[in-house]
Amino acid sequence: YYLRYLGEDDSALLAAADSDGKPMFRMAKKAENEFFESRLYYANEALAENNTTAALKHLEELERACGEEGIPEQYRDIVHKMKSLCLFAKGDFDKVVALSEQMVREDPSLDNKATLATAYSVQERDEEADAVLNEIMAADIGAETAVKVLPILVAKQRDEDILRAAEIIGSR
Repeated sequence: YYLRYLGEDDSALLAAADSDGKPMFRMAKKAENEFFESRLYYANEALAENNTTAALKHLEELERACGEEGIPEQYRDIVHKMKSLCLFAKGDFDKVVALSEQMVREDPSLDNKATLATAYSVQERDEEADAVLNEIMAADIGAETAVKVLPILVAKQRDEDILRAAEIIGSR
């Protein structure tokens, strides 16, 4: 295909490419993950420019392209977190809660639970937020999770948990 752009008389090149019966040219395959990484790159660039609409467009395009199979596992968490960030920024808290609940169903990690607790708190669903915070604080949390839940703990005036989260952050 590319040889046709090299000139009118490319017979010498074709002969050299097929020396000893072994072809010297081969087709390079596109990396499997190139599409996903490029969509995430463009979404991240849009977020850096505070263009949440464009970022959501790239993320939704990625989701549509994956269809029923869904986003590959290695990218799913990143897509969900970026999408929840965009929805938070747009003030669409109903969608944030729905997405956060889905994230916790798929992966009940402390990080996803912290996102869910934040979403519940923003919607003033205090009982649900407290229940999720109790689960988080009962576990052995890391500094990253402590940083995420600290503002909620402060807003809810949970002094004992604030102290514990601050100690975890400080020990890092």
